[in-house]
Amino acid sequence: ATYPAAAAKSTTCVRCDGIDGGTEVGYENYPMEVFIPFALAENFPTQGGGALRNLLSLWGPGLFPGADLSNTSINLDFKWWDGRERAFFGSVNRHALIATLGGPQIAGQDAPVDPSRFNISNFTCGHSSGGQAENDGFPRSGSSSTACGAPSSADTAHPSDNAESVGDGSQAGDSIQSSTPIAWWRFRMRPDNEPPIGNPPNFVHSGRGLVGVVLSSTSTATTGVGDVTRLWHKDPCEVSQSGFTWGPPHVRDAATLSVMLNSGQVAGDPIALFNVWSFDNQAEICEGSLPVFPPGFTIEDNL
Repeated sequence: ATYPAAAAKSTTCVRCDGIDGGTEVGYENYPMEVFIPFALAENFPTQGGGALRNLLSLWGPGLFPGADLSNTSINLDFKWWDGRERAFFGSVNRHALIATLGGPQIAGQDAPVDPSRFNISNFTCGHSSGGQAENDGFPRSGSSSTACGAPSSADTAHPSDNAESVGDGSQAGDSIQSSTPIAWWRFRMRPDNEPPIGNPPNFVHSGRGLVGVVLSSTSTATTGVGDVTRLWHKDPCEVSQSGFTWGPPHVRDAATLSVMLNSGQVAGDPIALFNVWSFDNQAEICEGSLPVFPPGFTIEDNL
């Protein structure tokens, strides 16, 4: 399965022709923070046989198609939450990720993102401590990660962990939920402090963003047993979960932003160049209170 990291929708960007070898065409920025909304733990046993693996393909395209990526690495902070919403942290620094989320490494791929923790053998039942993840759902009899024994006491902070021994008979079709090792993930790109050539004031990032997919499958299946999930992010001009990035605006927002900004701005400029600014400047752009460039500034003045 492939997902080309092609450029998003284009827009007119007058000032882009003086930046990093671009032309007067700009493109929507990819987000600097993306999420995987659902993933079963690595090596989860499937009904069709074989252990489930989650292959992540994550890339950081440049500000413009064919842009000079002098430093091709992307620095990522990742965070994932287990079935009881406990968080786990880590970081990676690579050109791109073609790797499983956890479990043992597969030949020809990058090292797994979190091999020891996001692995079904390292999920635990009931309450855990330290670096072990917990399962989701009602614990049932047994001791393995897919058949959990009941916890010693109820956890009122996490309703999925309760001390009931039977389902709710008042609800048709109700049953005790099985205990399943799941998680959702977040990847955040750190600003690389490598502004593009023709650097106007306040440019703090090359403009690169993140795009990719996750393919869940097994080595024994002839077809995938999971879904190909495109990574998702917050809406335009919404602060993402980390609190350190904004959802980049789309082409459809260009007219609104150009009206909100000073009258001398071209509609597409804040769309195409959004990722190069600092977090605070992006907030001002979204609020319509910051000119895209200081009055009187031109690209030629800074070359």
